[in-house]
Amino acid sequence: MERLYLTKPALRVRKDGDCLLLEYADGGKKRVPASQLRRLTLVGTQALTGAALRFLIQEGVDTVFISPHGRFLGRLFLDDTGHVELRRQQYRLLGGGEWTLDMARRIVGGKIDNQARFLAARARKANAPELNAAGKRLRALSGQCGKARDLDTVRGIEGFAARIYFNAFPLLLKNPDFSFQGRNRRPPRDPVNAMLSLGYTVFTNQVLAAVRETGLDPALGALHEVKDGRPSLACDLVEEYRPLIDRLTLTLTNRRLVRQEDFRREDGAVLLAPAAMRLFIAAVERLLDRSFPFPGCKERLSLRYGMLRQARELAASLKQGRKLAYEPFRML
Repeated sequence: MERLYLTKPALRVRKDGDCLLLEYADGGKKRVPASQLRRLTLVGTQALTGAALRFLIQEGVDTVFISPHGRFLGRLFLDDTGHVELRRQQYRLLGGGEWTLDMARRIVGGKIDNQARFLAARARKANAPELNAAGKRLRALSGQCGKARDLDTVRGIEGFAARIYFNAFPLLLKNPDFSFQGRNRRPPRDPVNAMLSLGYTVFTNQVLAAVRETGLDPALGALHEVKDGRPSLACDLVEEYRPLIDRLTLTLTNRRLVRQEDFRREDGAVLLAPAAMRLFIAAVERLLDRSFPFPGCKERLSLRYGMLRQARELAASLKQGRKLAYEPFRML
């Protein structure tokens, strides 16, 4: 078992020999061998004992904490003292200037292009002129991104594109039990936004793992500003994949694989109930294992490995100090 998600509330995690012992509120227990565990993700209010924390550090298990709302809270940091020269180049080239602007333009342009492709594909399938029109507007904005002269303009284009995209999003919902009145988060206030937030968080953590494996500093990106606790580079590199989560959320909703009773309301927030959360996370994990074409690859790669390859491509450009050669992932 390489990846383990813990989603049940009031769960206590202890060390038991060379295993983790999961103790549930109903008195049930489960032992998980740590020898093959690479990532542990705790969603909600689970408690780790001090011995369990030390054990996870000793075993090098990437441990991630996510709030019940689907928001990234933090990560058990495992010290890495290597990759000094790579990070020097990252700080120099992503500290501002043309290299930073070029990368931000590529990231946002790729994201908007994927949004446009997604809407255009749905428009053809449903013969929906409104979706087709929105897709054309997005494609035009994607082209404008490459001409932006500063980061504020790039960010402004991204925000304008987001409004166009999410204004069209309700047209994609075919299940009358669900509605979408716009993107909201921190906390999400409806089931669709709850799924989008959780999916984006899982994807961001996968990209963050790729960034760390590559040796890059997750805190310094191009598009997202530096902020304490924010993995800005991972937030940059995940942008091109977001429409895949949008498509998955719509698939689960439109095929009625999730129902209104799979969600609960708490202090104005909408949360996935434990069973629905397990279903949704399992669907995201299957998506990460699906094969897609990636720039410069003759063979299709799993999305999970493709994310790692994309991070490596960025690291290669940084190491050589040459003109940025990073090409974003494109949806079919």
